[in-house]
Amino acid sequence: MENNFTYRQYLNIINKFLDKNYKIIFYQNFKNSFKKKLIIRHDVDFSIEYAFKMAKIEKENSIKSNYFFMLSSPFYNLFSKDSQRMIEEISNFGHSVNLHFDASIYANLKNIKKYIKKEIIIFEKLIKKKCSIISFHRPSKELLCLKKNLIGFKHTYENNFFKKIGYVSDSSGYWKFGHPLEMKEFNENKSIQFLTHPIWWQNTNKPYKEKLNNFLQKKFSYFDNQLAVECKSHNSGKVKINFND
Repeated sequence: MENNFTYRQYLNIINKFLDKNYKIIFYQNFKNSFKKKLIIRHDVDFSIEYAFKMAKIEKENSIKSNYFFMLSSPFYNLFSKDSQRMIEEISNFGHSVNLHFDASIYANLKNIKKYIKKEIIIFEKLIKKKCSIISFHRPSKELLCLKKNLIGFKHTYENNFFKKIGYVSDSSGYWKFGHPLEMKEFNENKSIQFLTHPIWWQNTNKPYKEKLNNFLQKKFSYFDNQLAVECKSHNSGKVKINFND
């Protein structure tokens, strides 16, 4: 099957699971459920706005999934008023909201337990809810081998979620482990962890480079408007970017 990352196709895929009587669950409700369980995970790497739109579409279709947000993202500010409003609404839609942890910002992984605990404390205060599980951002092989007791907290790459059940991902805008509906685990009614990154899913199917360019244009427009609000002398819409400066 082709890489058709539209909202219509997303709903079509989820409905195919539901047609086979798969049950959509949160991580905390897994409990060694190795048959006909679907865990939908959204790692928010680029845009809370895209995540919010995905979450709203899911709510309208009675789908509840897991959203993971970074404290250290270079693309969005989790502490901004708009970000906090959207994350609160995503949670109110009935979705699970948790931490997306980027270990690469820390120099020494020997202290990873301390770093994770620190970020969880900040994250929980920010969203005013308990964090039930974390997902690693672009995990190294070292991180993939970590067990819960080594970090003191549940994570999405534990054996129950990553090795003992099926795993599929849309990383970099294509199906990294094959199309979900063509998976051996799907054909055998085994449980599956289904990872998406909301930026790849839009109303119309476009090449991934075009999606990224559109994202950059929207970001620039947003910062351009914000600059006009903060700096009265700024003439919004007149700034041109020269990366050689």
